[in-house]
Amino acid sequence: RWAAVCLAALAFAAAAQLSVRLIGGAAGDGLYDLWMVCAASGSGVARASDYLSVFPASRGERRLVVHGGAARPMPTSDRDPSVVNAVMRDAATELAFHAEKGKLRLLPIEGTVAGAGATVTGVADSSGLTFELANTTGYDLDASFLRYGRRVLPVGPLQSGARRAFRVGAAQGPSPFETYEAGPVLDSAARLRRSFLHALFLEPNTSDDAENVLRDERGTYQGTSSGTLFGGWAAAPLLPIDVGNGAKTGRTRALGLVLAVPSWRVAEDEFLIPKGGMVLSLPDPSARPYYYGKSVLRGDKPVSGRVLALVFGLPDWAGPAQIEAATLFLHFASDGFRVRATADGEPLELPEMPVGRFAVPLPASAGPRRALRIELEVEPRDRFAEEHAWEGQTWFLREVDLECRCRRESSAASAPSGGGTSGS
Repeated sequence: RWAAVCLAALAFAAAAQLSVRLIGGAAGDGLYDLWMVCAASGSGVARASDYLSVFPASRGERRLVVHGGAARPMPTSDRDPSVVNAVMRDAATELAFHAEKGKLRLLPIEGTVAGAGATVTGVADSSGLTFELANTTGYDLDASFLRYGRRVLPVGPLQSGARRAFRVGAAQGPSPFETYEAGPVLDSAARLRRSFLHALFLEPNTSDDAENVLRDERGTYQGTSSGTLFGGWAAAPLLPIDVGNGAKTGRTRALGLVLAVPSWRVAEDEFLIPKGGMVLSLPDPSARPYYYGKSVLRGDKPVSGRVLALVFGLPDWAGPAQIEAATLFLHFASDGFRVRATADGEPLELPEMPVGRFAVPLPASAGPRRALRIELEVEPRDRFAEEHAWEGQTWFLREVDLECRCRRESSAASAPSGGGTSGS
């Protein structure tokens, strides 16, 4: 996936340089900076990956001085003979290389930087989650978003120093096509942001299943997207960079992605984990050919419930707690197949083509629950029930996810017993 990010960096630099050539601009080397930082909420140190592209205006030696503390250029002199020398100093790195006119050079920088993280706190209560956002990055953030588990929720611009509360409540129905930005993706910057995010986060509902990245990275290898991140975009360089050897510098363009992992707090004994936030696992490896990432499954043949078993567990921040009520969200589409479902072995009543939210019965006699096992059985419809009459038919589960009402175990022990079926 990092290779795709590198390609995005090269595309960013090439497109920007082409626009400068077409519309005119200052003569000199072009510097194009595509970077990403990620840190825990409130941390003073962030992990940084910076892809600095140089578009030389003339042939000759170049010297770049990168001021970045623990963030250092990663010269690949063993594979790139034009990198001449790299000298590490206390707070800077001097990198010398040979430049060819019009030949794009990509110089990766890895390490840590100080003071680049945002402060994000998720607070759980009986009706959902409130995310308290504070932009402490020093940058104005554009097109910021919350990637809450398997859901993506646009937040919008967040100025430097600004604070905002963002609410995630009970879901009302399927939401398979949520995007990172609320507005249409029309300009080149928005298209670059989308390509960059799709290189980092697989989006099976907006990708063609014939794409190589989907076939190579899907399934358990790319994870089930059960974590939460806040992100936003900054149009400024990550690190100060000086150009030496008397070379002239043309326009510098920069785009950076700031990511923050939230801290958590449970404010009430009874709390709701909205759809997308339960930790998803697929215990049977035979499910991998049908799993396309997030909560999307596809296939072209019948599948038993033992194979399509999905276990939804409580996230670490919610424990110790137990599940008191649950709602299953399904969005199934097929002309030749139908789906049946069980929850912890109990059959669920579903319509012929289930699309929407369905209550999950949780008998009290089963004892405390910290996870729910959903098994899905895909079988041919009656008119395709004859042997292999279903060949050529496909099925598509655009969404299968869970929303749970939970209670802290310390308070659950003293609460009246009873199994609820209405979750949210």
